[in-house]
Amino acid sequence: MTALQNAIAHHQVSITELSPDAAKELQQLLSNAGFLDSTVDGVIGSKTKAAFATFKESAWLSDPEMLWKPSLEKLIELSAEAKRPIASVESSTPVKVDRGNRIVMLGETFYSNDPIIPGGNFTWGEATHNGTRLFTEKAFLNNTIKLAKMLQPYRDKFGGTWIVTSWNRPEPFNSRYGGAKFSQHKVGAAADFNIRKDDKNYTALDMMPLMRSWAGGLGIYSGPNMKYVLHTDSRSGLARWNGSWWPN
Repeated sequence: MTALQNAIAHHQVSITELSPDAAKELQQLLSNAGFLDSTVDGVIGSKTKAAFATFKESAWLSDPEMLWKPSLEKLIELSAEAKRPIASVESSTPVKVDRGNRIVMLGETFYSNDPIIPGGNFTWGEATHNGTRLFTEKAFLNNTIKLAKMLQPYRDKFGGTWIVTSWNRPEPFNSRYGGAKFSQHKVGAAADFNIRKDDKNYTALDMMPLMRSWAGGLGIYSGPNMKYVLHTDSRSGLARWNGSWWPN
């Protein structure tokens, strides 16, 4: 873990509170992404503050001096893609895209069309039921990031359209829809899908050959209308449950 990652491991921090090593990492990322053209010296001065604020504005993120995991991941993404030329802060022009509805959770601003992980397909709108089921603890939000990272390679391999039917499901929604008392959905660690490819609806059983290596929970729901719904969760250890035959 780098000095910058370690600084925000458990909470958001003001960039003015960063250590010199962490500040240098932040400045280098801002420079790589085209927001900062001054010296990378580990000193958070006015230029670095302005560059960071411009980055936050361009990414539609709130709190212009506060850094937390989603902000850092977005900045790393921009730095890696190097889509922006190195330029002065004053000449930077944010590119507007349709990011969907604004969602405010735990002191950070997200947008419904934004991917949960950089370059991924699963969005914050899907995880929060379009902003109506918000995370109440950072641990739950981190569970969702972990699950998105676990799911993305399977989606990349199989392709098709993965339609999220349920992800974060706090109370009273979990009880309302008959969820288990200790459901992984209550802590943002589970997601259910309908999956379509080449004009075919795939059942949960259809997906088992692809999902055999899944390192978490997999479920097949009972009932004739639920056979097309695949349950996945990121719990520690293997867990398998079903309403019908489960393949060996």
